[in-house]
Amino acid sequence: MVLASTNSSRRPSPLRPSSYDPVAPMDDEVHPVIHEGRVAVITGAASGIGRAAAVELAKIGLKIAIADEDEQRLSETAKEVGRIVGDANVLAIATDVTQLDQVERLRDRVYEAWGEVS
Repeated sequence: MVLASTNSSRRPSPLRPSSYDPVAPMDDEVHPVIHEGRVAVITGAASGIGRAAAVELAKIGLKIAIADEDEQRLSETAKEVGRIVGDANVLAIATDVTQLDQVERLRDRVYEAWGEVS
């Protein structure tokens, strides 16, 4: 049974170019389908991947709705994102995504603020 190939002549994956950097910031060249004025809703935005996603999407001009249970850290994320896109383009809503009524409230607040999510 062969568990791993030692063939160093393998062709690079067409899905992952040799210049691929998983931590490189996103930009319009890398993600041409993302345009200014679009809205992103990000849960778990108080820390980790959610926070990083909010910051990176803000850098390319999206309006950002962020949600998390941790209100203090969510507020910190909102301030950081607000410095990038302006306070009018960030909406922070304390939300427990395991509670349907809170998720519906998040949805309603985003639609009230910006209309359609795109």
